[in-house]
Amino acid sequence: GINAEYGQMAQRFSNLEVLALLVGSLCHDIDHRGTTNQFQKLSDSPLANLYSTSFMEYHHFNHFVTISQVEGNNIFKSLSETEYSEFLDLTKAVILATDLALYFKHKGAFKKLVEDKKTNWSETVNKNMLRP
Repeated sequence: GINAEYGQMAQRFSNLEVLALLVGSLCHDIDHRGTTNQFQKLSDSPLANLYSTSFMEYHHFNHFVTISQVEGNNIFKSLSETEYSEFLDLTKAVILATDLALYFKHKGAFKKLVEDKKTNWSETVNKNMLRP
């Protein structure tokens, strides 16, 4: 099973959240084209036409899903249907959060939470800033 006991991640995240953070971190640039979202938009690329925003990040997530569902690659088959659905939602959020436009949009709010020693990281709204 998944074990997040190492370090202090278990204090803040469930095992499923830790798995999604790790997988999202590993896959956040899978099949990267070496261009930015802005370039994709300005060049009217197929990716820009396929997704409304975060073109490259959606591509990375969908590429990960495609690869992971190939027979022999599905290391997530031990998850229940509910766990797998939640895992995919969390992993998508992790990968989409790597869009720098989104990062800079949320950076100030995150900084305030971190600087406030009274922040309760167990509250969903605050926890969502961490996981993202």
